Amino acid sequence: MNHSFTVDTSRPFTSVKEVVAIFGKKLLTSKLYSSPKPFSNPKQWNFSPTKTQESDEEEQKTLAETLNRLELELKETKTKLKLLKERESETEVALASLNAKLYKNMSKMARVEAVAAENVAAEAVARMRSARREEEVKKRDMIVRIEEDKPTLAQILSIVLLQFAIFLPFLLYMMKYVQVRTEQKKVAEVQDEA
Repeated sequence: MNHSFTVDTSRPFTSVKEVVAIFGKKLLTSKLYSSPKPFSNPKQWNFSPTKTQESDEEEQKTLAETLNRLELELKETKTKLKLLKERESETEVALASLNAKLYKNMSKMARVEAVAAENVAAEAVARMRSARREEEVKKRDMIVRIEEDKPTLAQILSIVLLQFAIFLPFLLYMMKYVQVRTEQKKVAEVQDEA
């Protein structure tokens, strides 16, 4: 048994009339619908030229049934196509509506963000002004305290004398130490010379 197949790569048929014109009524009624064998090369197909009136009527009946079934399928397909087109237009309207809402919400968000940014900037400016005012107040307070606490000349002299009094004994000790060291060096030099 030979199970080889050939694939028909010719262009598809555009109508039933074209099929009938090319292959004849016999192929459509008996060979195409009743034969479970795969198609082979169309040139090898045998068509019997002898037809009886009964077989001709049967073929016409089968052909009419096939045409009716194809017409019904075509109507169903057209109905489905119409429904799909309606759904497509509904989907387009819904998508356009969603896009409009999206852009509207995006513009609202942009406005809210702009207001928030303005508020943050205003708060930063207010904090800087407040910090400057606090520094100015501190400077004024310091100046006032310095002016209030200005020592008089007598106070300065008494502080200097007090410090001198504390420092005087140390100064006298250091002077005595330097004097003793100088005398020791002189004695050492005299002894070295002798």
